[in-house]
Amino acid sequence: MVRQTGRREATAHTPTLQATTPTSTHDHQFALAVIAAPRKRVLRYNDEVNEPQSELERIVARLLPEIVAEQLAALNPQPVWDAVPGRPAITAKPAAHHDRVPDWYREAGAAAAEYASELTGVEFDPEAREVTSEMRHFHRTAVDARDQAMQILGDAGRRDKSKDVYAAIGRGREALIRLGALRAGRPVPLRLFTPDELTGAPDTSQSPHTGRRFHWKGTGSSEFLFDRPHPGEPALVAVTNSRAGMELRHMRRTEDTIAQLALNFVGAEQLQVVVVGTSVTHLKCDPMFRDVSWTVHVIDPRRLPALTDKASGSKSAIYRYDGGRRKVVLQSLADITATLYPPDLKPQELASFRGETRATIDLPASPGVLKITTTDRWSIDPAPKDRKR
Repeated sequence: MVRQTGRREATAHTPTLQATTPTSTHDHQFALAVIAAPRKRVLRYNDEVNEPQSELERIVARLLPEIVAEQLAALNPQPVWDAVPGRPAITAKPAAHHDRVPDWYREAGAAAAEYASELTGVEFDPEAREVTSEMRHFHRTAVDARDQAMQILGDAGRRDKSKDVYAAIGRGREALIRLGALRAGRPVPLRLFTPDELTGAPDTSQSPHTGRRFHWKGTGSSEFLFDRPHPGEPALVAVTNSRAGMELRHMRRTEDTIAQLALNFVGAEQLQVVVVGTSVTHLKCDPMFRDVSWTVHVIDPRRLPALTDKASGSKSAIYRYDGGRRKVVLQSLADITATLYPPDLKPQELASFRGETRATIDLPASPGVLKITTTDRWSIDPAPKDRKR
């Protein structure tokens, strides 16, 4: 096999950020993400092994003087911009201009930087003995998705192209999921094609992907490949919808099996917690009406509010329970259920009452995620201690 040598020259198709694109706080996040990421030897397909200058690295080169200046300015109230190598000599720090950057550009830029960091962290050598052509295809798709997201940001100008960026990142993450399954010997999830993709370019406005990993949203019926924080393990998700009811279908779509494994019904404007089993590869949201919007996201206990001795609310809620056996008084103006999801995600119903309630319940010693399900006001208070006679 003849291998090309040297580095490919940039062409008209090379992703670049236009000079008219405003420099933003998230541009800095792009740069800082690359600075913090570990350096790796990268193989560009049909190129020799080297360390090519990627688009993100070019962003670093463009923004590094400004980043250094701002860091110095934070430490020294005197103007320091003149002291930065490569920066045009000026007498004062220019007025802040990041406020002119559209919010969607900041958010999409941060999402693209996060995905680029994830991709950098994937240890993959396309020329390794055990690597197959299918693995190389999945990895190449993930790399192309990063470049496409950067290209969209560079060409967008003031037009809101966040959905296009998120759709590209979503396709890249799906490719990484398939690559991970193939390398781990698990069944590879099938890719779903929308009618638009079968007949032409995909309609990114219908993509359920968002700027946050493990978070999807949409309107009407939609199915997506489920991304879980720990591959091969069950995951806990929160599901909401805007109105009416919705069915959440747990699907398994591989070359060997296409089947619905479970079904949850999510009530109108209700928050529901669902365990997604290890065999599930896709989730399908099926609202009763086409204009019903919904969200699905993986629950990260670290980001939940902690349940202390006192808590209250006016609807369903989720808390992080750090454990410690104790008694509490549960009060509610409507039907209420308290469910604990321990680390093994096998739900334990702690209490369930009909109608207006005031009762003393036992909280277990084991930690987990605590779900309060109700439609009206409720509260949790410490149980009064027994008085000694």
